[in-house]
Amino acid sequence: MKRLSEWMRSVIKKGNMLSLTGAGLFVLGALLIGFAVFSNFFASKSQLPESPVIVSSSESSSESSAVSSAVVSSSQPEEEAALLYPTDRLFITRGRQEYTDGAMILRVPRLDLEAPVMSGTDDQALKKSVGLYEYAQLPGEGNSNVSIAGHRDIYGCEFYYIDTVTDGDLLYLEYDGTLYTYRYLKTEIVEADDWGPIYSKEFSCLTLTSCHPIGTSQKRIIVTAELVSSAAQ
Repeated sequence: MKRLSEWMRSVIKKGNMLSLTGAGLFVLGALLIGFAVFSNFFASKSQLPESPVIVSSSESSSESSAVSSAVVSSSQPEEEAALLYPTDRLFITRGRQEYTDGAMILRVPRLDLEAPVMSGTDDQALKKSVGLYEYAQLPGEGNSNVSIAGHRDIYGCEFYYIDTVTDGDLLYLEYDGTLYTYRYLKTEIVEADDWGPIYSKEFSCLTLTSCHPIGTSQKRIIVTAELVSSAAQ
């Protein structure tokens, strides 16, 4: 600033008004640019992405007025069942980030299926078995939606007969020393780009997804089952 002041005084002494005007515009421009950079920096610090967000179980809402409707055994802590995730967007939990291939087993008696659940739904994961969506939650985490994808007509064809799962059927997840039991709720067909079925619900659930019709990727078939119990193995 001292050098700038000295330079301005020298310009004035010379009577070069054109140079003075140019210098003034230069200084004004520099100030405006500095202000814009400063404002954008602090604005970016105050904004958080809407989706996906990263939360842990302890960071989810736990309002007493919103309690999971899942029926769980007494072995599951009461406060855990009341721990709610948002139901209007996709997000990633820290528990999901730490999940590893095969840590969970899916059993669907109707499909004569017992399969390890891979981490992810890309081609490499689904070549091996069924896969856990990146935006899924793990069983036992409040109103978790354990969403799992599988193929119908290629690789292991784990979900070939997924359309036969029906009323009264039970589905099971074995994870971290606990057996989670789910009761079939519904089957629906949705557009291929509809992410709604893997959003968290008002209750704990298991969601199975695959391509539909068989041999195409035009739509998705969705099977939803609601958690009815959990018990230590």
